[in-house]
Amino acid sequence: MNGALMSDWLKLRKTWIPLLTILGPLGVVGLNAMRYVLSHGAIVIPGDDTHNWALLIQNTDHLLMPTLILGVTLFVSMLSGLEHRGHTWKQLLALPVSRAQIYLSKFIWIAGLLAVSSTLCAALTLCIGFAFGFSTHVAWLPVLRECYYPYLAAYGMIAIQLLISMVFANQAFAVTLGVLGMIMSGLTDAITPDSLTHAWHFALFVPWVYPSLSAVTHGAVQYLDVRYVVCGLVVGSAMVGLGSVLFATKEVR
Repeated sequence: MNGALMSDWLKLRKTWIPLLTILGPLGVVGLNAMRYVLSHGAIVIPGDDTHNWALLIQNTDHLLMPTLILGVTLFVSMLSGLEHRGHTWKQLLALPVSRAQIYLSKFIWIAGLLAVSSTLCAALTLCIGFAFGFSTHVAWLPVLRECYYPYLAAYGMIAIQLLISMVFANQAFAVTLGVLGMIMSGLTDAITPDSLTHAWHFALFVPWVYPSLSAVTHGAVQYLDVRYVVCGLVVGSAMVGLGSVLFATKEVR
């Protein structure tokens, strides 16, 4: 397993993926900070840090969801595309590791890099709050939930995107599916609290919307739904298993 992980890391270092891991959360938080700088008087309510933290989390949520889904799509397609474009499958499969380990290695790297992005996003969001003077009623848990619930709920989407990118050499379909998923996620992110319970009936079958529905913030209330986190982990585990089996039977050139 270590051989597969190291092989992927050597390839990752030559791509934009490590840089995008940092630029993604920096972009989300940077746009948020710019908005607060330009419209501070209209957004911040002096003395009401509970509201200020909730609004900050809501603004982060609106930027984080499309960035997360687009990031998954790009990371998976770029990592899988390295093998397809370079026709290096035979060399890769010649390593003393199983095909399942090679497949799992790519999933681990994508999930690990997104964990770094989520951690950085949470830390920077807290920094914005402190920088603008939200010193009381610090929303430690809500900020962490807003960043980590969607990340964990995204495991199902990561596994599906990885399966498609690994099986098909042409990444156009995988990227298109990811972009459509981002659009669907944006629509569900705008859903009203009254409709959240009804969303479960259709969202259950669309893993791309799990992240946006796992932690929705409206006004000063954060609507958490651990069901989507559980679904993301379950679907992710099942699809990684299925992907490993399909990849084991894949013909290489």
